[in-house]
Amino acid sequence: MFQAHIMGDRFHFRCSQGTSGRVHSVFDSAVNIDISVNNSDVSLLTLLCAGSDVMPASLVTSMRLDSWHNYCKIDDIAIFTPHTVYMNSVPLVSGIATAAIWKPVDDKTVGSLSILNSEEIAERGNLVKTYLKENGIILNAFPIESLDTLSVNTLLGQGMGLTPSGDDFLSGLIAAMHFTRRVYDQECDLLPVLANTVLQNMGTKTNQISRHFLHYALEGLWGRATERFMVAFFGDDDLKLHGAILEKAAYGGTSGVDEIQGVLFGLYETVRRIEEESFCI
Repeated sequence: MFQAHIMGDRFHFRCSQGTSGRVHSVFDSAVNIDISVNNSDVSLLTLLCAGSDVMPASLVTSMRLDSWHNYCKIDDIAIFTPHTVYMNSVPLVSGIATAAIWKPVDDKTVGSLSILNSEEIAERGNLVKTYLKENGIILNAFPIESLDTLSVNTLLGQGMGLTPSGDDFLSGLIAAMHFTRRVYDQECDLLPVLANTVLQNMGTKTNQISRHFLHYALEGLWGRATERFMVAFFGDDDLKLHGAILEKAAYGGTSGVDEIQGVLFGLYETVRRIEEESFCI
């Protein structure tokens, strides 16, 4: 049996309430349990191996040098309690009640971040891309010029990967729009429009795992690595930023890098519209 190390606050809430579901997908480092029949706001709960990035509805465990394939298969029944996660009635993860809980950064911390103008964001964004390339990390090309001409359907469900590259870019973009709202205390008018378009189309355009992450972004939620990157981006510690870049870039195949590019695009475009007073509220 594995030990719980750290979990997102939504995972903790679901365990504290008690819930159950069926295994949706199994990988070496992760297993997703579909609980959408019980709750509409979170469709998947995820168990992760040690060292993984923690997300709002995930649990990082003590599992190392092993594979979740050895412990479960698709359609197995998972039960979540305040103390233990069971798989087919067999205890799989213990220590839920005493594990650390990760929550997004508070408004006070966000409010203390530097207010960068669009030129500074563009310059810092180019430094991020240069650092990625210097570390041999390939950037996908996204044919998006500005928020004003953005077409959700050119991105949603497009590209390779378990979560398509276009979805990862959109997740980063939407997360950045929510984050700038907190930093600058202004919301871009295009955010509700963009969010509504994604919600209307993602049911038929992409898969459940990708929809799950898009739901996070639409609610203004993100994983720990994404948050560390955005916070470091507005900071003045280059070493911390470099560490955050590599941590996020290591996520998935190209998912982390695609999300970084979406964040950079979203930060620049949102702040540009704020400066131009382009219907920001």
